Amino acid sequence: MVEGGIVRTRTSRMLALPLIAMAILLVACGGGSSTTATSPEGSGGGGSPPGGNAGGGRCGELLTQDEVAAAFGGDVGAPVEHAAGGGGLSGVACQWLREGTLAADVSVFSGPSATVARSQLDQDKGTAAGEDVAGVGDAAFFSQFTGVLEATQGSTLVKVAVGAPQGQTDFSGLLPKDKQLMALVLGRA
Repeated sequence: MVEGGIVRTRTSRMLALPLIAMAILLVACGGGSSTTATSPEGSGGGGSPPGGNAGGGRCGELLTQDEVAAAFGGDVGAPVEHAAGGGGLSGVACQWLREGTLAADVSVFSGPSATVARSQLDQDKGTAAGEDVAGVGDAAFFSQFTGVLEATQGSTLVKVAVGAPQGQTDFSGLLPKDKQLMALVLGRA
């Protein structure tokens, strides 16, 4: 599909999601802080990326595997959790995988004030094509190119991206899925 001079394919979407996750972590790590992965003792197996916490933790408190599977449209593995912070925000990045493919990526950051959270949302919004989304948190923005929904609620910033199931090429259609998970996360963050 060609939109505005940009060729969009499932492959480009699936390649973009890991890059988005890395960008989220890099933005969160700015300001001299570092990103550290949390890992309980003895949690080495299960196909989790090295350094990640597979299972519950903060990610399991935010969303269940069943909730992510329902939004993604298929079974997903346990969440992999990475702590992230910097630039006045601290938080957690969570990823659910299905057969090596990113099914969902959710990041929740807390700041000292609503101003800090909103400033980060506005900064992200300035670098991506998309649209404001009414009725989600205090302010929300959906990037039509990446399929990422960002929202602030008080001093919290949440970023949600649901992966496209096999064969899906219209990424603007991901907004309802992102909103479904966003509503759950905002209610629990």
